[in-house]
Amino acid sequence: MDIREVERDLKKVARSKTLFAVSGFFLFVLAVVLLVLFVTSRELSSILLCIASFIFGALLLNQALRSRELEDMIEKRLCYLKGLEEERKDENQDSSNLDEDAPGGCPD
Repeated sequence: MDIREVERDLKKVARSKTLFAVSGFFLFVLAVVLLVLFVTSRELSSILLCIASFIFGALLLNQALRSRELEDMIEKRLCYLKGLEEERKDENQDSSNLDEDAPGGCPD
């Protein structure tokens, strides 16, 4: 897996986490508004919609938390891949530091 692919996945997860959190918060606000509407007008449909929006809001916030766990896992993978890339660069630099006067181009 390439570092760019992992960074792209990390951005996707961050966007979805934000979207889930904002949507869940919006549904909780909607549930409160519907609950106030039920208290003031005693309409059965408003309490049913309040319950449904509360449940879906809780599900979306749960998904946002799970996306956060996934984001942490992807960040660990990205750190691991960057560490491997740095090791490769160090190895390449060590092999490029050849002594010009040494016979056969052998390192010091």
